[in-house]
Amino acid sequence: MKSPITVYKLIILYMLDRIDEPISNSTISDFLLTQNLTNNYISVQQSISELDESDLISMETMGSRTMLRITKSGEDTLNFFVNELNPDIRNDCEDYLKTNGMELRAEGETTARYYKKTTGEYEVNMEVNENRSPVIGLKMSVPTEDMAKRMADRWLMKNEEIYRLLMGELLK
Repeated sequence: MKSPITVYKLIILYMLDRIDEPISNSTISDFLLTQNLTNNYISVQQSISELDESDLISMETMGSRTMLRITKSGEDTLNFFVNELNPDIRNDCEDYLKTNGMELRAEGETTARYYKKTTGEYEVNMEVNENRSPVIGLKMSVPTEDMAKRMADRWLMKNEEIYRLLMGELLK
């Protein structure tokens, strides 16, 4: 019998393989917990960490979200082991992705990153893409990392409102 960690890893790879956009760590965790595939959050995080260390997934922090994406090695590994994953679990994954697909795509296409510039300030890059084409992008400099982090977090939560406000003002 496969260990629970191995099963979680296969589920994570399977989900990431079935959608073109990155999926947040919290979405993966919520799926595994709400579908009663586990009640152990720590084991899910251990699985994600081990997949990242093995370069089967890539992780990127955007504001307060960590986004996961399958790598080519992850795809190859999944193709080799996909039949080891219970068909009922695969169906649960497919149903979840169908039901939540639009939200997951929107989550993956809204980005907010910041970094420290050589001047000591922080630059915050915020974007919304649709079908990999930019809808809106903002780049702003702020004096502190705390401000950059807050802006990135707020963008991820409020980008639709900000977009509507800007469009309203620009089209008056």
